Amino acid sequence: MSIVYAYSIARPLNDLKELASQLKEPIFWSASLTDFQIGKGLPKEWLDQGSVFDRTAELRWQTVGEIYNILIFADQKWNGLDSLEGKWQSSEEEIFLQDLNEPKVRPLFKKYPHGAVSGRLKVKICKRDGVIVGISPREILSEEGFNEG
Repeated sequence: MSIVYAYSIARPLNDLKELASQLKEPIFWSASLTDFQIGKGLPKEWLDQGSVFDRTAELRWQTVGEIYNILIFADQKWNGLDSLEGKWQSSEEEIFLQDLNEPKVRPLFKKYPHGAVSGRLKVKICKRDGVIVGISPREILSEEGFNEG
């Protein structure tokens, strides 16, 4: 188990963009009722909900009008933000990504951001006071486990 820092804030889009710009080599997903996007870098459109992450942190958001409710899971403290109360810990796991070539899968994208139709996702299982409260993505890996990004 390692320490993880959790933050919950409500900010306008420009603040979310500024926070997300601190991530190195980010990957994102962004969704609305009619659209889903996934890719490397930061989203061109910040839809109703989504996540942007790198190896050290994840920012999740959901819009309420013009305000973005933002949840952050980070391996290090973020300056200027007050972390959520409780004893926060995380453990690292890898999960398999759905093979996009399977007939039952019909995503709005043909490949994952690392350029393949399958792979694994490195995640942090985040716990508050011993209770799992989130699974935070950190890195997309190939089937063999080598980062292709």
